[in-house]
Amino acid sequence: MERKWAGPSNLEFISAKDRAMALAESLAMTRVRRGDADYSKYTGNLLYLSVIHEDARPVGSDVPDAMLHAHNYIFNLTWDEEEGRLKAVDLHDVLKRADTIDAFFLSELECGLQRLGIGAERTADNRSFEITAVKGKEIFSKRRNEILKEEFGNRDRIETLTRYRVRAAARLGKTLDYDKVKTEIKNEIGKATAKRKVVLTFEEKLAGLRAQMTPEIRASLQEEAVKAGERRNWRTPEEAREEVLLSAFKGFSVVHELEVVGQLLRAAGGGITFEDALAYARSSAFIRLDGEGGHVTTERVRQEERQMLAAVKDAWDKCPALIPGGRDIQDPMVKRSANQSGAARFLWTSGDMVMDVSGIAGAGKTTLLREVVPALRAEGISVLLLAPTAASEKHLSLEFPGAMTLQKFQTDFELQGDTKPGTVIVLDEVSMVSVPQLYL
Repeated sequence: MERKWAGPSNLEFISAKDRAMALAESLAMTRVRRGDADYSKYTGNLLYLSVIHEDARPVGSDVPDAMLHAHNYIFNLTWDEEEGRLKAVDLHDVLKRADTIDAFFLSELECGLQRLGIGAERTADNRSFEITAVKGKEIFSKRRNEILKEEFGNRDRIETLTRYRVRAAARLGKTLDYDKVKTEIKNEIGKATAKRKVVLTFEEKLAGLRAQMTPEIRASLQEEAVKAGERRNWRTPEEAREEVLLSAFKGFSVVHELEVVGQLLRAAGGGITFEDALAYARSSAFIRLDGEGGHVTTERVRQEERQMLAAVKDAWDKCPALIPGGRDIQDPMVKRSANQSGAARFLWTSGDMVMDVSGIAGAGKTTLLREVVPALRAEGISVLLLAPTAASEKHLSLEFPGAMTLQKFQTDFELQGDTKPGTVIVLDEVSMVSVPQLYL
């Protein structure tokens, strides 16, 4: 064991893991319920166990790919200094900021590689990095490729399960993050396909890995070759700061300062420290919305919101009704509901340029659209249905073929040019769309 863990790169890995877990600890909370109190407070500590593995799950043969990684098991305990006792931990903020914790770990690891003189390049998706000089990476990514293949083959099932969990939680009054639920389901599928590990000696594993390498790959793994690789595809700290002003608010009007930090770390890697990234997120480049709560926006987003609201107000009651006088409700379910039938008549007869119909999950918004859209088309009015995500587009297309994502419509200028004047645009799940996206 000492032979395998003595290398400096392994020590840099452990150091990066420890710093990332220290950030996680800073976000740990506990609930206070003594007397009439009912709130959560930060404790700044966790009880966790780190288990470090050096291999991935085997695929095909019994020889696993080399993959140094850590599993951090957090126990349901934290120390309340004020009360002087162990209590159950509240992991809300730890889980919510998991992406930033991951970005911090990768940034620290890349910084450690810089200290060792090892060049790394940022991946195209801006989520990770690879050692620049090493060749044949795909040979030792068999487990990752297997997971991606399973995800692709189960993409419809993943979307269906994600929508089901999000809607089931909404019926109970809980709001779940769609992307995080989707990630959880992907992880579950990955675990289900994992092959049981076998016990091999270090020499057996090394021989199995070497048997898969060409002479060129083996040469690229030598110390001189690894240290000859360039550090590339990273943003400078200045470039990263400029980039994040736009990228962080591309899909959101308001973000948390730690989201800004995470994006800066992913863009600049070890070129910027966590402390500097946090200082920038708290600088005058952003507008703080809730004091110590950490949520921020930008002056650009605020101006876009004001201009958009002004345009909507200026067009109140200045447009002809889509169906003057309305029409009889056809759908029995809509007819039985005073709210749905009222909403349908409002949409047909309103003189506003922009109209909004809101409702909780399961309230019957899709049923309402089945009444409203055919009525408009029967009057010769063109209707274009848009959705904010690929998943919601697919769901919408089941009822209305031809529906597309908002992003596709906004980026396809030919499609915009073919859209008839007077077309009614229906944007589903508008609460998932940011001010910058609506402003476009």
